Amino acid sequence: MTSLFSASPKGKRFFYSLLYAIRLVWRPAPRLFLANGALLLLQGLLPLAALALAKLLVDELTRAIEGGEAPRAGLLLAALAGVLAAGFLVSALAGVVQQAQAHFVTDDLCARVHAQSVALDLAFFEDPAHFDNLRLAQTQALTKPLQIVTGLAQTARTGITVAGLAVLIGQWRWEAVPLLALAGVPGLAVRLWYSRRGYDLARRQAATERRADYYDMLLRLTRYAQEVRLYGLGGTFAERFRTLRRQLFRERLSLHGRRAAADFAAQLAAVAVVFALLWWAVRDTAAGAITLGTLVLVLGAIQRGQTSLADLLRGGAMLYENQLFLALFRDFLAQEPRIRRPASPLPVPRPMARGLALEDVRFRYPGSTRFALDGASLRVGPGEIVALVGENGAGKSTVARLLARLYDPQEGRVTLDGEPLPAYDPVPLRRLFGAVTQDFVRYDMTAAENIAIGEGLEPPPPAERIAAAARDSGADPVLRGLPRGYDTPLGKYLEDGAELSLGQWQKVALARAFLREDAQVIVLDEPSSALDPRAEAELFARARELLRGRAALLISHRLSSVRIADRIYVLHEGRVAEEGSHDELVARGGIYAEMFEVQASRYR
Repeated sequence: MTSLFSASPKGKRFFYSLLYAIRLVWRPAPRLFLANGALLLLQGLLPLAALALAKLLVDELTRAIEGGEAPRAGLLLAALAGVLAAGFLVSALAGVVQQAQAHFVTDDLCARVHAQSVALDLAFFEDPAHFDNLRLAQTQALTKPLQIVTGLAQTARTGITVAGLAVLIGQWRWEAVPLLALAGVPGLAVRLWYSRRGYDLARRQAATERRADYYDMLLRLTRYAQEVRLYGLGGTFAERFRTLRRQLFRERLSLHGRRAAADFAAQLAAVAVVFALLWWAVRDTAAGAITLGTLVLVLGAIQRGQTSLADLLRGGAMLYENQLFLALFRDFLAQEPRIRRPASPLPVPRPMARGLALEDVRFRYPGSTRFALDGASLRVGPGEIVALVGENGAGKSTVARLLARLYDPQEGRVTLDGEPLPAYDPVPLRRLFGAVTQDFVRYDMTAAENIAIGEGLEPPPPAERIAAAARDSGADPVLRGLPRGYDTPLGKYLEDGAELSLGQWQKVALARAFLREDAQVIVLDEPSSALDPRAEAELFARARELLRGRAALLISHRLSSVRIADRIYVLHEGRVAEEGSHDELVARGGIYAEMFEVQASRYR
């Protein structure tokens, strides 16, 4: 095995992984770290004390049997009982300390994963490899720092025990010590080999695990329950889940079977060495070379030494295996978001003077070969209502994401008051926006919290502002009619939750956008797709009043909704094909006029 202090790259990585793990475990609970170390040290020393006392007691009793006196027998027996009792107490205390330490460390590591997940760009969440790394970081690596530090402490404790046992065995024959050490070499080789194979298997199985988790989610979560039952998908999804789990099981069982066979062979070799040493000690006792007490000491030391040495080697192999998975956690935390705060950010203008603009922008999503926007240019001026229309996939929602700098384009630039967006801090930049997205989230929280999300939950906005935003969106009558009004949980995940219709949920989402007072641009991406015709008409009839002078980016397939816009951009295959007001575009007789005629003909 490579020395921890080896100059080789692998040795350095292993050593630095141990230091990294120690820092991760020390940070959330330093006192528990020290207490755990002290208890583990005692656990390593007490067995040695018990063996030494047992040897003295047997020799004392042997003298008494041979006709002498044993004045210390009672005292030695009491001391031995005290050491054994202390061992039980220390073991119990260590269990409590380790449980408390595990709680603090796990919560701290979860907080790091959550913070990193929030910090990473949206693009990371559209890459399947990111989800594999995230899953491994959460399910495998999250527990590894504590396991590494505990394993390191236990290995140190076992090392103390092994060193003490070597001294005790050396009182009989020093040459027996290296022979006992050699008994553990085959087991160490097996564990190191299969630790690497287990890590490689976990990496290969990550995508399969993710697919199995997906089918499990489809069968468990409320939002899928209706269609699963309507289309009779439960059996299909359950069978796909079982098939993937069987595949995972077969691969793991194959590896574990090979490892068990190799372990068995290594253990046979170790047992052969141990029995040879025991036979040697019994022969020396029969020849009168050692006392009966020394035989008891040697027999106990060899038996415990073989077990402790196996534990020591197993601990070393586990440290090696765990630091492999810890590297995943470290690499996940080391990922840098592509969209970052510049060294000297410009102040975000309040109010905007010239507005936002796309200038000859080309953009494609991660992993895609197709450009969602291919040379698009448009602008959203202060106080303007700008509409985007076009077929599905024309790039309408992509424009909104680029304006809020959720992505950066590959070519061209996006500007605010003439300055490129990377010149601003992305956090205050995004405060410019309030938004209702196509796939708005229905949070299983109270009605008030579902609206307050638009401003931020900490500290919560005043109840009057929440109610005002709900009145603007048309959600107020519905929410006031709930059993506990705005304090009623929405959704069925929590107790006493009330479910809303999709149209009612959309009004709640609209209230979020209206709540953000400092937003200068309101993005309305299909804001009325679930509203009834009357509610939709009321919304757009009051649009300018609700916007209160703020700019709006309106994305809709319903061309009757975009007639209120000051300027309409027609997107086609990622480009701006037409631009103008509703009347101008209808008169032009182009793509917009054709789309409007198709929709209008349905009502004739």
